[in-house]
Formats: sequence, C-alpha cells, structure tokens
Amino acid sequence: MSRIDNLTTKGDSIFFSVSTGYNQCYSTRFPIGFADTTELNQTFEKWPVAYGNEQTINYSGRLDGLKLYIEMFGETRTYRKTRNYFHPGIDNYDPTKCKTEPLLTFSENINDLSEQMVLDFLSTFSVICEANAEFSEWSNELLFKALSNNPELVLKVLNSNANKLDTVNIYSELESPLHDLIPIDSITTKIEPLDIDDRIKNSVLRRLESLK
Repeated sequence: MSRIDNLTTKGDSIFFSVSTGYNQCYSTRFPIGFADTTELNQTFEKWPVAYGNEQTINYSGRLDGLKLYIEMFGETRTYRKTRNYFHPGIDNYDPTKCKTEPLLTFSENINDLSEQMVLDFLSTFSVICEANAEFSEWSNELLFKALSNNPELVLKVLNSNANKLDTVNIYSELESPLHDLIPIDSITTKIEPLDIDDRIKNSVLRRLESLK
C-alpha cells in the first residue's frame, strides 16, 4: 500500500510516482481504497520480501477512452477505468477548482461584487466538478443570480479572462439551470445592449435563448 505522489495530468497523459518497500507490501491483495493502516496491519499479513529499502518508481501513462496505458519496467500495461471522472486535456487535480470558499465570499457580497470576487468565483468552474453535487448546485444558483444582479460585471470578467477560465463548463451551466424561477427574459434584456465583445455576449445569449 502506497500513496501516489507527484500526480500530474497533461492532455491525455498522466504521470505519478509510487514509493515501495518492505513495510508497505502485503501477502494478499486488499480492496482498492482500503487505507486504514491499523486495520490493514491487523487483517493482512506483511509480505516477507527479500529487500527492505524503500525506493521510488516513476510512472507515465496515456488515457484512451476507458483504457489507461501505463509504461512499467519497459513494457506497457493496460488498465480499464472503473470511473469516468478523468477528463483529457485539463488538470484533473487542479486545487483551485470546485472550491466552496470563493462561492461563500461571492454569496455574501452578491450585491456589492468586485471584479476579483467574480474572477475567483468563475475560476472554480470546471468539468471535473460534475461529481460534486454540493458545489454544482450552489455555483449554478449563484451564477444566474449574479447575471440577474450585475450581468455587465460578470460578462466583463468573463471576456477579460476567457483564455484562463473553463468557458465550456460555464456555458454548460447556463444551459442547465437548477430551477424554473430564473428570470431569463430579464437577464437577456439586460445583456443585449452591453458593450461587450460580441463573441462572449452572443455565446451567453445563445445559451439563455435555448431555455425559453
């Protein structure tokens, strides 16, 4: 049993390292996710391997659909994913995503938002948050509330930072409001006359129009 370290994802590639040694090896395979060391030592027998020195092994691999190809000791081993939460092309372990702290600040200042608050809020959006129900529901609600209160500020920040934000996910959220009480017509009316880059403005309007 060993923790994965230095985990990095780039495009469809994955890189990580694992440390091994006598005190981490057991004679029987145990369930994935079994991480209670005390119970582990009581339930499973240590494997009496000949070597005892800890060593770190670096791995690299490539994701193709539900298959993960790992380069290991000069050969390629194929593993099938059991969960489809890994998304090629982005950092799946970006700690700035799915954070609720910026959402709390955003919510508490919803009527007096700054550009930085909006940027911090929009920066938390990512496709990797789809499995986080609490974040997804709260962020979706706040996104529409902000567009209703101050659409100019939201679109201004979105336009200025489009190359840094997960706009695909933000647009996806605009297509999927969590309730039917959102004033889509009112938001659309406020956005249409704004002096914002047409590409961004039209992308937002197109999503909102699809809800009517």
